[in-house]
Amino acid sequence: MIEKYGLINNFDKANSYLTVLFEDLDEGIVPKKDGDVLLYMKNKRMVRLDIFRLAKFVKIKFKGLIALPNIELIAIINSYLGQYGCLLATKRQSGFYFAKQNGHLVVKVKKDILTADGTFVKSERIATAYDLDVDDDKVPLVVETVNQKDIFNGQDIFQMEEKAL
Repeated sequence: MIEKYGLINNFDKANSYLTVLFEDLDEGIVPKKDGDVLLYMKNKRMVRLDIFRLAKFVKIKFKGLIALPNIELIAIINSYLGQYGCLLATKRQSGFYFAKQNGHLVVKVKKDILTADGTFVKSERIATAYDLDVDDDKVPLVVETVNQKDIFNGQDIFQMEEKAL
């Protein structure tokens, strides 16, 4: 089971596809078409898979990074990946979490987590809005709250129950 991967949903009115990334993609790699997928290989290893016509199985209603995919989506992706001898593990954490720094809650991102621009984080650092959505700024994510409670420290931002910060 592959644990280091990231998912990005790409769509517009004319085209939609889901990208599964295993490592940063070199610009010079030419994909190979195989049915509903494009395979990107580097040194006989798959580094990226683009899945087209996924909407016949699942509708993803947003564009961009899928930080914490559900088990149903992983099962659908694995039905494609299984024919290439690899399967994705389900993620228990998104890699984006709350941390206390200089008396404020910030959002941090762990090493080896995919960001919305299609690159993997090289070392743990404060996350930016750009990490989650490339249309946003590269400003560090600081959580502005009246009562910054320590109970949020260390919690995954995508696994939080809807609570007032």
